[in-house]
Amino acid sequence: MIFQKRSLALVCSLALAVMGSARADPASDMQEKLDALQKQIQELQAQMAAMKKSPEQAAPPTANQMKPGNDLTFQVGGGEVTIYGHADVSLDSQTNGMSGFLNGGLPVTGNNGWLADISSNLSFFGIRGERAVDKDLKGVFQFETEVAYAATPGASDQGTDGTAQKFSLGSRNSYVGLQSKTLGAIKLGKTDTPYKTSTGRLDPFANTPGDYNAIMGNSGGDNRTEFDARLPHSIWYESPKTGGFSFGALFSPGQNRSTDSGLYAQGEPDCAGVRDYF
Repeated sequence: MIFQKRSLALVCSLALAVMGSARADPASDMQEKLDALQKQIQELQAQMAAMKKSPEQAAPPTANQMKPGNDLTFQVGGGEVTIYGHADVSLDSQTNGMSGFLNGGLPVTGNNGWLADISSNLSFFGIRGERAVDKDLKGVFQFETEVAYAATPGASDQGTDGTAQKFSLGSRNSYVGLQSKTLGAIKLGKTDTPYKTSTGRLDPFANTPGDYNAIMGNSGGDNRTEFDARLPHSIWYESPKTGGFSFGALFSPGQNRSTDSGLYAQGEPDCAGVRDYF
């Protein structure tokens, strides 16, 4: 009788153990799935947090769009083109200092003394651009012309044959070239001489009728601004800045067949100034 009771108790224990194991397996599987899902949620949360911390990626530029900033710059064909200009019109009162002068005992003829004048000064309009050629090399260009707000464009009587044109397209600094941040730039076209570039900022009356051209940079004695000039048909080098310093060197071949520079430079309607310049 005792043996039967023990056998019955053992059978019941085994049955309960089997039932408990069967119930534990589904619960364990469910817990594992919940743990895996929780892990995935945590990974997604970490990715979202990292995306919020990283800077937003700018959308790729579309063709011919305007570049942000104060300049009128457009991104065109993989490069940049900037439109710029300067308007400066003034009402002046000027004198030639000859009021009351006598010539052979007679007063100097003409409207001497103070005279009202409206000047366009050095108003201009230009287009410049650049496009990368290599990692530290880009092609550059500039096309700039003087703008006549007050004067009338056309032939100038300053030339001996009257062929010199005022306010023509490309009448100011215009060029094409290559530029590097580390090596500097080499350009071809026409530009201000290195003397003019380095001293112009010292002139408090620059770009006005009272600038220093009449008394500085002039060796000819006839109002020729030979050093303070813009030389056509030139090639020049512009160094990069090092410690706040830079330099430039310019060569203008002159394109003049005359032995005494008595002829106009080839391709020029008027005297182009010196034959070469460094």
